[in-house]
Amino acid sequence: MNSVLNQRHLIGGRGRKGWTGLLILAVLTGCSELARDRSRASTAEMPERPIYVLFDNTKAETAGNADWVVDAVGRDPGRITPIVPLPRNPRMETDWDGALSAWGVELVRQGVADVNSLPSSGRMTYLDPTNPQDLSKYHVFVVCEPNIAFTRAERRAIMEFVHNGGGLFIIANHAGADRNNDGADPPEIWNALFRETGGPRGQLGVWFNRENIRHEDPDVRGDVTDPDVGAILNGPFGSVRGSIIRSGADMIIDPDVNPTVRGVLFRRGFSPQGRSGVFAALCRWGKGRVFAIGDSSPADDGTGDTSDRLFDGWRDPAGTNRELFLNATVWLAGNAVVDEAPTLIGITPNRARAGRTARLLINARKSHFSPGLTTVSLGEGVDIERVTVIDRETLTVTLFVQPHVAGPRTIEVITGDEMLRVPDGFIIDGA
Repeated sequence: MNSVLNQRHLIGGRGRKGWTGLLILAVLTGCSELARDRSRASTAEMPERPIYVLFDNTKAETAGNADWVVDAVGRDPGRITPIVPLPRNPRMETDWDGALSAWGVELVRQGVADVNSLPSSGRMTYLDPTNPQDLSKYHVFVVCEPNIAFTRAERRAIMEFVHNGGGLFIIANHAGADRNNDGADPPEIWNALFRETGGPRGQLGVWFNRENIRHEDPDVRGDVTDPDVGAILNGPFGSVRGSIIRSGADMIIDPDVNPTVRGVLFRRGFSPQGRSGVFAALCRWGKGRVFAIGDSSPADDGTGDTSDRLFDGWRDPAGTNRELFLNATVWLAGNAVVDEAPTLIGITPNRARAGRTARLLINARKSHFSPGLTTVSLGEGVDIERVTVIDRETLTVTLFVQPHVAGPRTIEVITGDEMLRVPDGFIIDGA
């Protein structure tokens, strides 16, 4: 977890020389990781313990006719994504309300993953102790069809997360899929992330073409004898024979730039040994892994916000999209290392105004909240009126902020010897 962040001279002030050093280290590390995998059999197996998967909703993933969330409450434009989808242990797909609910629910029901959402108010950071949903707390980060461009700080946080062993699931769409009309569409948003690694097309070896492929069923499979490709095409959830494109894009790959990049699925008429016509691809970056696909339609389960026009691509018989997405999720988690100690993962809302009463929802992982035993503190000037424990990992707090209080506060949740804290994790706005 510290191969980059403990070498601050490489990224230092994040200048040109710093990222050049990171690039060299990333390519060398990625190649060495790939070499080790090639000395073993395919990693097509279920993880030994549940992985932590974070689905993003900070980039207008519910704008327009989209609903790229695992669970949400309400209808657009007031649709809200809870950090922990409810119920925590769903029995069926419709227990969660979102176009990605089939994906998330199956990961949980199979015992593969603990699924969270990064809500629209969330922050995309890496190794920031003030952020309870920092990417360092997750094995896999899923971003489905972003419609707001990443800031430069966010792009660097994502790439540091990957470089240190995290898995990034990239889902694009066709050129011009600008659902919120802000001038940014998914292919360009992702290509900007790639460029962050250096050079006009970046150093991941993956690049989205700006096009709109209306209706195809890409079923030319990559080299299944490659351990990484084989782990996805013949993975623990079953074999993948192909996927679907319902207005999407494809990619080009460049093994000369990144020797670890591989095509997983190609469009019909393109060679699986080639570099173009790639619909799904994978690569390594440092210790981490990246999987990219050119359309969101295969992930769409046809459920979610009823004010949208819904389409069931997840079960479209022209592809085996369930197997593709679930296998890729497991593969992405391969090298990630996450601290298993109890931790806070959500404070909602994370701010209040002085002189007013507020009610907070606090989510944790592997905690031991207990009625009558668990206490909450935000320091002087914040009166805790009530703590209600819902379960071992969830509680609510009713508090009153004194009129003279303002600024960031450290939040502490104490249960016996267990103390969970987020420094400066709560903001008080002046009266």
